[in-house]
Amino acid sequence: MEPSCSQKKKGIASVGRVTAIARCDVLDRAKLQEFHRKRREWLEWIDGRNRRAIWCQVQDVSWNLTLYSTVVDLLAHSDRERPADAYPNPWILRMFCDQFYVSQALAIRRLLDPQPKNTLKGVISLRRLLDDIKQHRCLFTREVYVAHDGLPYDYVPVHDRWPFCGAEPAGVYTAPWRDSELAHQDFDRLARSSRHFGDLVTQAGRARRRTEPIDCDWFNWLDKLLKSKPITDLEQFVNKHIAHTADNFSRQSLTRAQSRLGLNQLWKCLEPLFQVLSFVHGSLLQGPAQVDVVPHVLDDHLTGLDKPWVHTSAVPQACQSWQKHAKALNDLWGRSNALPRRR
Repeated sequence: MEPSCSQKKKGIASVGRVTAIARCDVLDRAKLQEFHRKRREWLEWIDGRNRRAIWCQVQDVSWNLTLYSTVVDLLAHSDRERPADAYPNPWILRMFCDQFYVSQALAIRRLLDPQPKNTLKGVISLRRLLDDIKQHRCLFTREVYVAHDGLPYDYVPVHDRWPFCGAEPAGVYTAPWRDSELAHQDFDRLARSSRHFGDLVTQAGRARRRTEPIDCDWFNWLDKLLKSKPITDLEQFVNKHIAHTADNFSRQSLTRAQSRLGLNQLWKCLEPLFQVLSFVHGSLLQGPAQVDVVPHVLDDHLTGLDKPWVHTSAVPQACQSWQKHAKALNDLWGRSNALPRRR
């Protein structure tokens, strides 16, 4: 049984404390105020405090994928030890597998839902989050990025006045000048093209400006991740095979990857989704440190795997239950075939 979001380890994006605008070393106060408002909103979309939050959706997908993969491994291992007449019911296994793939595909597809054109309606998805951040990317200037939460924009004078020389004593929190310096270094990379991702970029020979924006190429890179082939293939699979029953003409142009779904395809879809969420939360919004995407639970969630799920005394009842439920549906169908009486 999957734990609820409240039972899982807390999400990655606690909004936390927001420093008063008057105490922030930012000249454009109007932009800072709007950034505080939008950042709080974006982090609430990510935060795992309710079942609809992005982080909770990602944890659900990861948890179910881990559980299903574990069951598959156990069945494969048990095949070598299980007697020929001790295989589980194939119809139940088929239903279990089918429902897993349907739920996983729909869950990933929901993370890609765009904002509806009707502004009175809304979705909480990774696609909407990225689109909204792109729409407000003008808020991400260097001074807002570095000093939005109380850090000094110019860290050199703070460093010169810092009382501790060399290593800081135990128990002293990281020096604010050092945090500011690291934030500037992070923004040095964001101000360059994403083609330089991973390079050690310095600002030698180029002055840092308070109004310097994030390079738009980063948003293009994030867009490409959400439109990568594994994701577009899964979207086509959902549209043609799950959300709709496409006819032969509609399916004739589908590729092999768009006509079937397996564990390998799910893994390939999660990689770009993880990259986008991690970059947006960590590099852009500077959220708290991430926790494991598959949560740790306190109780033994794998207990009882060696136990039969139905007591032997209930097995004879199975045939009677099947006949009862099948008869109810067949009777409903029979009544539906009758010619309606004239009113």
